[in-house]
Amino acid sequence: MKLLLLLLAVIKSCGSIKIACDYDYTCTIEQLTTSQQLHNLSTYSFGDAGMIKLIDSRVPPEAISSFQPIVNYLILERCRTDQLILPPNCTLQCLSLIQTTIHRLEVFHNAHLYYLSITNSDISSLLPSLYNLTALETVRLWQMRIPVFSFDVLRNMEKLNGIELSYNRIERLELSPNATCCQNLTLLDLSFNRLSTIDCALLSSMQALTVLQLSSNVIQELYGSLHLPSLTELDLSNNRIKSIDLCRWQIGSLKVLNVINNRIEHLLDCLRELQNLQTFQIAGNALTQLDLAPFTHLRLVLLNFSHNRIEIVHNRNAVWPKTVCIKLNGNPVARNTTDLC
Repeated sequence: MKLLLLLLAVIKSCGSIKIACDYDYTCTIEQLTTSQQLHNLSTYSFGDAGMIKLIDSRVPPEAISSFQPIVNYLILERCRTDQLILPPNCTLQCLSLIQTTIHRLEVFHNAHLYYLSITNSDISSLLPSLYNLTALETVRLWQMRIPVFSFDVLRNMEKLNGIELSYNRIERLELSPNATCCQNLTLLDLSFNRLSTIDCALLSSMQALTVLQLSSNVIQELYGSLHLPSLTELDLSNNRIKSIDLCRWQIGSLKVLNVINNRIEHLLDCLRELQNLQTFQIAGNALTQLDLAPFTHLRLVLLNFSHNRIEIVHNRNAVWPKTVCIKLNGNPVARNTTDLC
């Protein structure tokens, strides 16, 4: 068996560069600073390594070219470069940038890269560059400080099925009139941003969505009709929502609805229309009374009404399946009753 599988770590040096390869098929390279050092790496055998991680290095623009087709996955962590080039016909499949300063990212048309993750990195030219990455399946952009995100940059990505945009300080979402985007997108994560309103029509253009994460924003209003027939999970927790007009929405496949920690004073209308609902969490709101009748015919597993202001519960004596858990702790009514779990 090859040495890479036998040893926990193999550490060598190439000039002043530190190289460590482990049994997880990962080689870590530290303190690379010049193009010559990068060129010298071509004589180094990386064995079966499928992933290379560059840490604390000054990365030459041709770094990506130098590692293909040696590896499928390249990670740059705490690196610096004036320019990074993703060359034409690049065979790299996964690229991850973590706390990396890149003044310019030059991207040619690419049909191989399917995973892109960028966290806490300064890349001013990033978003327009995405347009050429037509093979992307997953895009993860965290802590990028993007006040306005336009879905127009994703229109060429027919294979895209997941995009995570958390911690970006996004205040507004855009999509050009009559434009279509993200027809195969199943996951959209916009949590931990600064969105105050949501245009349901924009989201409804993404008909394949199954998971929509909008938690931890400052959302006060969702206007328009949300038409997402495949949606199974909707997270609107930790916002400033006072009401949701479910009667105008078409989300019949929904299984999980989370509106914890908002400002909702009345139980949402048309909940009984969500025939597939299994989990409904509305803890930490401003409900003062509760009618359990709308829930008796649903296939529920969890109803969480804890930490509201509920003093009265109607239809509490309805017959419930043993699998249902109803949480009422943290309400005035809970003094005289217990959770049904």
